[in-house]
Amino acid sequence: MPNVRDDVLLIQTLMKLANFTRNGPDEASAAIRVDGCFGEQTKRMIETFEICIREKNLLLTADGVFEPSSTDGYTPQGVIYKIIHLNRLAKQAASFGSKYSEIATDPETHPKLRQALLTQICLEAV
Repeated sequence: MPNVRDDVLLIQTLMKLANFTRNGPDEASAAIRVDGCFGEQTKRMIETFEICIREKNLLLTADGVFEPSSTDGYTPQGVIYKIIHLNRLAKQAASFGSKYSEIATDPETHPKLRQALLTQICLEAV
């Protein structure tokens, strides 16, 4: 399926907040380029994220794909969606969750992602 820019921006932003590493400190997710493009760096960080989650003995499908989550957060097979794991990791890594909870308004958040998130928040308020 095609990579939608807003979705890639969100994944990259959450990975940046989650701050996990690949092969030691050589490549940290905190250094990921948040540009909305699914490139080699994003692909490597998704693979690393999958390994990180599996090393914690948590179930996930290691296929390099972040699929939209259902409202209950579980796949039809009863596995927690990958995006839920990434959200949790990002929230835990952010100091007291503040950086995480301010993604939609933080000036450091990519402007396209901020716009998409604020639009979604407005739609949900209606």
